[in-house]
Amino acid sequence: MKTKLLKSITYLLVMLMFLTSCGTKKPAKAKPQKNSDTQNLMPEDITDDFDDDFDDFDDSYFEDSDWDDLEEEVYPIDFSYYPIVYSQNASEAATYSIQRFATRLNYKYAMLDVYDDRESKKSEQCELLVGNTNRPESKLAYKMLTENRKNNAADYIIMVKNENIVINAVSDYALEEAITYFFNNVCTGEYAEIAPDYKKFHKAKLVADNGKIAGVDIGEYVIVAPKDKSFIYSKEIDNLVATVCETVGVEIPVVCETQKAQKYEIVVGKTSREVSNLKLSANSYSVKEDNKKIVILGDSDISTASAVKEFIGLVNKSTSNGVLNINAGLNISGKYSKSKTDYNLAWSDEFNDAKLNIANWRRHTEEANTHDGGKMYRDQSEANSYLENGNLVIKGEKDGNNYRSAKVSTSNSMNFQYGYFEIRAKLPKGKGIWPAFWTNTIFTQAYSEIDVFEMFGSSNNIHSTVHRWWMMDSGAGHEQMMNYVPAQRDYTLKNGELFNDAYHTFGCEWTENYLAFYLDGFKYTEIDIAAENMDVFHQPSYIIISMAVGLLDIDPPDGNTPWPALYQIDYFRLYQKPNVGSLNLR
Repeated sequence: MKTKLLKSITYLLVMLMFLTSCGTKKPAKAKPQKNSDTQNLMPEDITDDFDDDFDDFDDSYFEDSDWDDLEEEVYPIDFSYYPIVYSQNASEAATYSIQRFATRLNYKYAMLDVYDDRESKKSEQCELLVGNTNRPESKLAYKMLTENRKNNAADYIIMVKNENIVINAVSDYALEEAITYFFNNVCTGEYAEIAPDYKKFHKAKLVADNGKIAGVDIGEYVIVAPKDKSFIYSKEIDNLVATVCETVGVEIPVVCETQKAQKYEIVVGKTSREVSNLKLSANSYSVKEDNKKIVILGDSDISTASAVKEFIGLVNKSTSNGVLNINAGLNISGKYSKSKTDYNLAWSDEFNDAKLNIANWRRHTEEANTHDGGKMYRDQSEANSYLENGNLVIKGEKDGNNYRSAKVSTSNSMNFQYGYFEIRAKLPKGKGIWPAFWTNTIFTQAYSEIDVFEMFGSSNNIHSTVHRWWMMDSGAGHEQMMNYVPAQRDYTLKNGELFNDAYHTFGCEWTENYLAFYLDGFKYTEIDIAAENMDVFHQPSYIIISMAVGLLDIDPPDGNTPWPALYQIDYFRLYQKPNVGSLNLR
């Protein structure tokens, strides 16, 4: 007890000294001038003082492939005094990566502010600068990276400069790697700790000096993927990007099939590109070069994932004598076989039968109060939940001041623990409409809900969260866990698109450590479930697909709400890894 008390007092004293340096007392090191000219300097215009700092990083720093300097003297980081600042020009991938970083810090330590660099630095305040912000410290790090070598897509820098913490990289891939390193190595204990002059330069050990595909520099290529791609092969696309980054130091951009076709493309999956029109047999895939384009395709999402893995293996095998070279005329075909370590399809319903399989899906009977003083009814009839054109259709109808809709679940047929689960669906449009895809644990004294997505009548925005409930002698309790982490937990479509314009994939990866939420293979938020108080999120759960209409919890329908409201689900698929979690069928 005395030891713990002494440790606490020591931390408090150190914290007090540190906060004083970030508070009203002028820091020992001079701060950069706070004016618009300094805020918006380009890297080549960094002041002489910063050029001197750049010179301090002599050649020995850059010769090492992975060098860092952490003194024994460290101080605790109080994140309530360290707002995260990111660039207003950051890519979507970088922005969401930073938001997920903020979520982890919020959950582990404290609520911290997150804003882009259009907001001026507050007087004497420390900042956690993530990515290439307009702050001079970020520009110094960027200059160090770009002037070190040309192929820098896998390199990153973490350092403390003018009492600000700087995390920077040239590529989205390396920025995520830098964030992960910082969280795993600096944010390890009850307090995050860092040395006052900490410097880490990660220089990746590249295998090749340059790379070519069919005689074309690999940096000329882009990866093209379907608009509604699945995480199952999207994660392999990410692995391909990482492999090329770590092999040759170049980041290949990933673009949507809706973008204008380019001369040099790596086309993955069934896209709108003509080269994707290949006929494949069951469980087969193809990797081929067609007029300087690489086409990677399987007959299913999981076969496509196998095809991308095949190409990643080719990248690794085609590197020798400092050169990555994939020759023209590439033509590989193969068969998907069940993985011993990765995700396999465990349970699914493609909704291609004449009627809903009631052995898989239970229709629920419920009623609830509505805005109009009426009721919303769900029942076991086929009127509002039926199969049509290869879709499960959940229909919402208005009848005077009453409404009808449907809710189906696997509560009587299937529950599972851990895996990746996904639907492909087109959502309804209009206020008062509440489609959802979620899970519940089988009711016990404590149970959970994982909301993969909900749409609260806003036709371009979805929202993800998790809940837990518990029953005690004194009554019931409830927490919406993501209220504690006010970072990005929703996704809004861009350029005026609506979720009823086209099909999208909505998924969740559930592991022993986290829940990650995906739209069209893109991870936009996650939550840590490894803590002791998250036990309820490790219990087997069942799937629910539902739509509410007219309920009190959201804005009421209006004159622009079209009836009937149609929630169209193309498929449900559950993937699991061998010997991880459980699958319970009845």
